[in-house]
Amino acid sequence: AMAAKDSAGVSRFAKLFHPLGLASEGVQKYVEFIKRSLAEKASGEFKRQLGSAGVKRADQGPAPYAETLTSIFMAIADIVQEHQQAVEEEFGPENFVVVVRGLLDEADVQGIKVIDKFAKDNAKVFASQSGCEIRDVGAVLEETAMITQRVQQFNAYICGVAHSVVEMIQDTTDFVKTLPVGHNPTDGLPVDTKLLHRVQELVSSYVLVEQNFLLQSVEKAVTETDCLDPSEPDVMTTTMIDESFFIMQESLMRSVTTCDINAVCAVVNNVNAAIVGELRQALTSNLAESRRVYSNWLSHPKNLAPAKPGEHPLASLFLDQEGKLRSPLTAALSWPHSMNNLQQSLENLDRLKETVEETFDEYFPSEGPDKDKREMFQHCISALGASKTDLEALHSNQCKDGLVILKAHLRPLLDPLDKLDYNISEAQYADFQVNDPFAKAFNAQAAAIHQHIKAVLNSCSAEEIMQQMAEQTCRRIEKATLTKRFSLFGALQFESDVRAICSFFTSVSEQALRHKFARLFEMSSLLNLESLEE
Repeated sequence: AMAAKDSAGVSRFAKLFHPLGLASEGVQKYVEFIKRSLAEKASGEFKRQLGSAGVKRADQGPAPYAETLTSIFMAIADIVQEHQQAVEEEFGPENFVVVVRGLLDEADVQGIKVIDKFAKDNAKVFASQSGCEIRDVGAVLEETAMITQRVQQFNAYICGVAHSVVEMIQDTTDFVKTLPVGHNPTDGLPVDTKLLHRVQELVSSYVLVEQNFLLQSVEKAVTETDCLDPSEPDVMTTTMIDESFFIMQESLMRSVTTCDINAVCAVVNNVNAAIVGELRQALTSNLAESRRVYSNWLSHPKNLAPAKPGEHPLASLFLDQEGKLRSPLTAALSWPHSMNNLQQSLENLDRLKETVEETFDEYFPSEGPDKDKREMFQHCISALGASKTDLEALHSNQCKDGLVILKAHLRPLLDPLDKLDYNISEAQYADFQVNDPFAKAFNAQAAAIHQHIKAVLNSCSAEEIMQQMAEQTCRRIEKATLTKRFSLFGALQFESDVRAICSFFTSVSEQALRHKFARLFEMSSLLNLESLEE
């Protein structure tokens, strides 16, 4: 019957062993037949999907090795469904565990065969990636993740089947005593199969290739392919940010789909290393280089003026001394774009962390088999928060540097304050009401600066610069005020000046900043008192 591949005959003859007291021998024959059938089916699938000599079929899918593995695992699931009830009824549940072990043995043989061929056919990628196209490396990484996922899912399925069978055994004490060494008493299966061990080796290779792929791709995005579009005023960032975070998200999502939590944590660490390494270095370098160019360009008052409709507000910044468009045009030539890249990185970092955590919860549920390892992932992912804090500090410092550039246009408007006399008469006060001494002109110039930064910077950076401008303006006014003498009319004029400047900053700021003027208003209130007793 076995030679004729007669499944029904093998089942009938195997049952005859039980009345003869040879149940174990009957089960072994049954297992032998099932393994042989599975091996033949797997071999046929191997040749069909992968070719006997590594020749790729015209209709081959994007992940033939993973598909071959899946076919093998599906065949095992079909065998379980077909034979479980019959074996349990005739030989008892403990003997069906023996059948499952036999299927696992064959899964080891056939699965390792597929993985070994996959590793051999992609040896160049796993060895060094030198000379390999990025697209090819990405495809290999995708399929590696899929292979790992399929094996992990199959292992969870088969262990679940065996566990439910063991729960049916009445005398589990004897069952556990007869278990071979290295087998799990809850499901009767090996704790670590040869296939799982081979997959762990594959995962180790995957993590190294993923790391190299990630770092090389990010480095290329931030140095070689970064591009600024001078024809789109609404596009405030360059290509490096979208490309870098796309690469990092792809790597993270791919690692999660491996269903191997150690691989996930390793890739999270690699992504964080890319953020604090390649990405931060590029951001810092671009900011430093572009700040010099932008500072020189903005020193000309005409460049602070609003752009014509449809024209880029930084159009002349993109031109060389001959009036030709600079090439290549990157973030290193535009400080506003570099700042926008930095702020966009902060926002992308939040989204990246949120997306990864959601996907992780999907693949590693809180009550799943890896629930005890979830804390390890949380520890790794928290490092992204620390990286964000570092980039926020960089952003804050860069806003201060930007304000230094912009203050060149604002400082002369505060110079009249140093010479301004507040010890004035009623007639002089009336004249100041008509001919404003400095506040009106200051507000007009500050408004021009605000208009400029709003046109070239993201709202967060523009807001922080205006907040810092308000704070420094208050300190500057306070310093000058402490050197002066005031008449009652001078106190009224001082209050008017402070209110005008405070009103301007309040009107252009989204966040509260009136508190920055608190000391000036207190000084104004004191100056407006008519006697020392008050």
